[in-house]
Amino acid sequence: MGSWDPAGGERTGILRSLVSSLLSRADLANWGGFSFRGARDLFMALGYDRKILPRQYRWRYDRGGIAARLVEAKPFATWRGGGELVEDEDPDTETAFEKAWDDLNTRLSVWTMFEQVDILAGLGHYAVLLLGGPGDLAVPLERLGPTGLLYLQPYSERDVQVESFQAESANPRFGQPEFYNINRLYATTLSYPASNEARRVHYTRALHVADNSLDVQGFGASRLERVWNYLDDLDKVVGGGAEAFWKRVDAGMQLKLDPKVGDMTPEAKKAFDEQLEDYTNGLRRILRTRGVDIEMLTSQVADIKGPIDAIISLISAATSIPQRILMGSERGELASSQDRDEWSERIHDRRVSFAGPKIVRPFVDMMIAYGVLPVPKQYEVRWPAMKSMDEIQKMALAKDAAQINQYMGKDVVLEQEIRDRYLDLPPLEDVLTPEELAARNAPPPTPVFGSPVPPKKMPIAAERRARKWAVLTTAERARYIARVTKRKEPSKTIHTVADSFFRRNERDRARRLQTGTEGH
Repeated sequence: MGSWDPAGGERTGILRSLVSSLLSRADLANWGGFSFRGARDLFMALGYDRKILPRQYRWRYDRGGIAARLVEAKPFATWRGGGELVEDEDPDTETAFEKAWDDLNTRLSVWTMFEQVDILAGLGHYAVLLLGGPGDLAVPLERLGPTGLLYLQPYSERDVQVESFQAESANPRFGQPEFYNINRLYATTLSYPASNEARRVHYTRALHVADNSLDVQGFGASRLERVWNYLDDLDKVVGGGAEAFWKRVDAGMQLKLDPKVGDMTPEAKKAFDEQLEDYTNGLRRILRTRGVDIEMLTSQVADIKGPIDAIISLISAATSIPQRILMGSERGELASSQDRDEWSERIHDRRVSFAGPKIVRPFVDMMIAYGVLPVPKQYEVRWPAMKSMDEIQKMALAKDAAQINQYMGKDVVLEQEIRDRYLDLPPLEDVLTPEELAARNAPPPTPVFGSPVPPKKMPIAAERRARKWAVLTTAERARYIARVTKRKEPSKTIHTVADSFFRRNERDRARRLQTGTEGH
């Protein structure tokens, strides 16, 4: 904490110390790459950047495919499928809070905005999600009401700078931004050009997002910073290899002039040069010569796969992104399954430790405070399960389970078990209406020739129940099934409940066969 200063006061000293800590971190980075007590500068020798500006991150993201993948891989996996805010775990119950959140997400695509601001946070030290509301942007945002939030707009560090920090040490927001200056410096279209006028924004109108924060709260590290040198190396290998291939695949030719013929006349030399130009850059494939021996030069084309694989391995290790996920390559079923499981665990940890507490909950709490969402009794941020099998594998397993019934001639695996265990689908009773369930096995009506058949659409209420069912835990699903079926077995898992149903049905069927009542 800074000392008291009569000219500027204690707050000036604190603010100075906060800025000093950021500058110290930048100065520390400047000392990287030195060896032999500073006599050798590896960064200069290898052509690495010592200081990296936000615009450089954006340029590399826009032009570098691997760089874009590094920035987007974790956000895409984290926010895939969105999430759910659950106040009541009962799939048949939709509270006012849950409905208000669903309406807000439908109107402003909130989960998509979370994904975008997460990506932008990886291009610098932080990103900001601007909350569009009435009044001047520099004035604190007050109560909005259910429809008061007008828009959500993400900004990267390049377009938004922190003007001042909260310097009161007794304030809960000590050290966090107080005001921002937002200026869209990065023009994306001709219709919306970059502006030269910065807008002052109060912190109550912005959601501050920083990933990989370590020593300074609210200021993280770009996802490209740690692998910046490796990306430079990759550009050298790929670009140099491409240039080498271009030069070596057509190494050129050597022309030997017969000394007995003598020197060529200027006219003959000009005509021969024109032939060579047309042969090299045109479609000509015949050279007319006299006294000239032409020898084609050969060269071995270098294989750059080894150096590229080595650099990709270093990038994968530095970013904790498996190579199969980063490059999309398959290296056997065992390695593929291991990489997918490891990646799922990392994304789960990121959802629990970053996406939920650092993005979703702060935003939802702001919406509750501003009156956009009603006050819930409590709420939880739920995520769809990260599955180790893709859709094709799940369908193949479900098909095998269904074929067991056909092979055995009886129901070994129930329909509900296939939906829940292998396809991660809710019960049919939660998806279809009673009328649809009754008509499910009825023969389809014969369509009138030429009349279009309207597509079947899941009812809105059933769709919401299905989304909530997808984020429930196994214990919550078991309690729901036990309650619906009027069997008090909440301590058992859903699979145990289904197996007990199956055993009871088999005993009843055997008893009917013995008494001769089967089929009556």
